[in-house]
Amino acid sequence: MTNTKRLIMTVYKSETHLRAIETLLEILIKIAAIYFSYEIFTRIGDYFMGTSDVNNLAYSLLILPILYTLKDAGKIIEPYTVKIEADDKKVTVTRGLNLKVEDTLEYEHIDNYELRTTCLGRLKNYGDVYLYSAGGLVAIPYIKNPKEFITTLNANRTP
Repeated sequence: MTNTKRLIMTVYKSETHLRAIETLLEILIKIAAIYFSYEIFTRIGDYFMGTSDVNNLAYSLLILPILYTLKDAGKIIEPYTVKIEADDKKVTVTRGLNLKVEDTLEYEHIDNYELRTTCLGRLKNYGDVYLYSAGGLVAIPYIKNPKEFITTLNANRTP
């Protein structure tokens, strides 16, 4: 009988609700800033040119930035599609709703890592971890307790 080492798979949680709310607030703030710019533009234009010409121009200048901002609305759902699994040899990240992406990287191939956190992420202890290797990178988005994950990662890496 051979002695095989059994790998224990750990599933790490990702922050879903807070990250979705954070993304929604970011989109709403961008739209509010666009509307605020529109109001300033129309008031300055009313003063110099008259109302009808300025309002038509302002509406046309308002539509494109709002559509560009709304293209990020899918990012609100994105945190709910992330699954992070790790054992003592590799980490696997599965994400995506329409296009399912599965990234796997063995610890021995990791050259460097990077931790990115937002203000709310620093307060609530979640962030994005990027693992760099010679072949590219694996993004681990919205992971809870990222420093704990990095400690586990460093413990499993071979020098």
